[in-house]
Amino acid sequence: MPLEIPLSRVDYAQVGTTSKGCLRLLTATGEKEKGIDRVVVGSHSGVVLCLGRKKSDTHVVFKTLPGPKIECVQLGGALGTSQDKIFVAAGNTIKGFSKKGKQFFAFETNMTEPVCSMYIYGVDMFLCGRNTFNHYHDCADTNYYLCGDKINDVLCLPIMEGSWVGRGLTPVIACDDRTIKVLDGSLLSYQVELGGIPNILHLFLNNGGHQGQLVLYGTKDGRIGLVDLPVKNGMVRWETITQSSSAVTTMHCYPLTRQGGLDLVIGKDDGLIEIYNIDDQDRVTLRQTYQCDESITGLQCGRVSAGSFDEIIVCTYTGWLFGLTTEPVQKQIAQDQQFSLHPDMEVKVQQLKLELDDLQNRVAEEREKYHEMTLKDNSDGLSAVPLFAINDRFVLTKEEAAYTLSIELIVPIDYILLQCDVPVDLLDVDKNSAVVSLTQCEPNSGNALLATYRCQANTTRLEMKIRSIEGQYGTLQAYVSPKTHPKICQVRFYPVDESVSLLSAALRAMRCSFVGLSVFVSFVLYTSVALANPAFFSSQTLRHLNVGSDNYPKSNDQQPLLWKRSEGIDCESGLRFSEHQWRQCMLYLNNVRISMVGRIPDELRANTCVSWLCANSSE
Repeated sequence: MPLEIPLSRVDYAQVGTTSKGCLRLLTATGEKEKGIDRVVVGSHSGVVLCLGRKKSDTHVVFKTLPGPKIECVQLGGALGTSQDKIFVAAGNTIKGFSKKGKQFFAFETNMTEPVCSMYIYGVDMFLCGRNTFNHYHDCADTNYYLCGDKINDVLCLPIMEGSWVGRGLTPVIACDDRTIKVLDGSLLSYQVELGGIPNILHLFLNNGGHQGQLVLYGTKDGRIGLVDLPVKNGMVRWETITQSSSAVTTMHCYPLTRQGGLDLVIGKDDGLIEIYNIDDQDRVTLRQTYQCDESITGLQCGRVSAGSFDEIIVCTYTGWLFGLTTEPVQKQIAQDQQFSLHPDMEVKVQQLKLELDDLQNRVAEEREKYHEMTLKDNSDGLSAVPLFAINDRFVLTKEEAAYTLSIELIVPIDYILLQCDVPVDLLDVDKNSAVVSLTQCEPNSGNALLATYRCQANTTRLEMKIRSIEGQYGTLQAYVSPKTHPKICQVRFYPVDESVSLLSAALRAMRCSFVGLSVFVSFVLYTSVALANPAFFSSQTLRHLNVGSDNYPKSNDQQPLLWKRSEGIDCESGLRFSEHQWRQCMLYLNNVRISMVGRIPDELRANTCVSWLCANSSE
């Protein structure tokens, strides 16, 4: 196993809450920049902030005025030149800034919903709302597509000279229906089905590969994959699981290990950063991981602190901007020891410390006055309850047949109270350091669960796993209380589905066997049809599998009872299979690919059936 890259965290700034795709790096091009990149980040306050590093200090290159919430940030410019123009999407308006902070572009779209994802390619803008895709060429509305499901991300395949003869701009969108859709103008060219919901798209090797048609994707259940998108009939090259089932929110390719090729770096919703090596067959191998305690919304690689050391620049939901640098820690300490403040600077630092202490005392006094005012019965003052933003997700983890509830605040969490009207199990989470207290529910109170998670100091994100156990459906309520004064609380509601309860019960009964689970689910779906239609497993169905029906002894209802031999398969070991085992095989085949009842896909040959029977039978 290759040695891990030494990574040291360096905090740069805190910019406020951010959204997915909020971080970009302005690559150094001129001699004055000395090979040091600049960081651009957009926050929910509407501020676009450009930061740089000089002598171990962070300085602001430019900062815009507050405005509407910024959903995403992209870099653009003329094709074939440096991509140093900054484009931000806020509401239904697109603004452009130069690398020095001067606004040169403002375009108000005709979209009725806010822009959630954006991609800039030359003079073409690809904007997506929740369900709509819009293509603007030089600010003129050119193409439009309405998607039946939510659109999570968008990009455009690069135009390769001499490679794509007759193929124009090809936008690609990732949708909630587990597909990647390739568009041709305003029409759907084709779509590629995936094993999970795609959450993020990124050009392979940052340019789409040799032919410009390879796209990396990350799913909401923690998978990453590579899809090939030619002119017709795209396909998934590979798909693999990652170290956790949390959603992949960002990815970037960069030669971090300096082994002759690019590496893949991904960031996830649970704060996990994973580094993968890319081999000559375009496949990835995990090299190392880094755990951050907050949700990652942006990730880029470059050289920000020093021109000779690579870094992973990370932005979190709460607004922390930090770098994971490969610069040795000993060198940083030596530089800090050699660096001494100017006497005037030391005076300013002391003045700032005194002002900070004075502000803390004034806040404590005002807090005490407010507390005394609220205790008075006849007080004329008004008590205002401040609102706080909650970043929560309630998703189903199919591998564990359990719900994963993650709650994140911009301030530390004091405690979270869970209340549910149906019986559920609370599962252990390795990264959860909170103290859990369970309260016995009174009969006929309408409560089946009362649990309190009391968090440790400075905990801003908490993850919980819940599994329903009784095959019932209901509502889970979470009361979230941060460490603020005065004490406040917000409640969130999450539906607990009955189907997941049945699924979790089946998992426990069958010891989480994948084959057992597929048989169980298929049995529920197809038993009624099989009983009503005896020909469902008839010799005609066997012919669809290209299995010789003469090799199957039949009963009066023409159903196969025993199996001995199939064409091209050596089964001289004397294996025999009952009717029940054959039905299980057929149900397994139907699970491999969902199809109409009584119709088996042509590509499922006899080899698949025989292999499964041989693996699930006894002599």
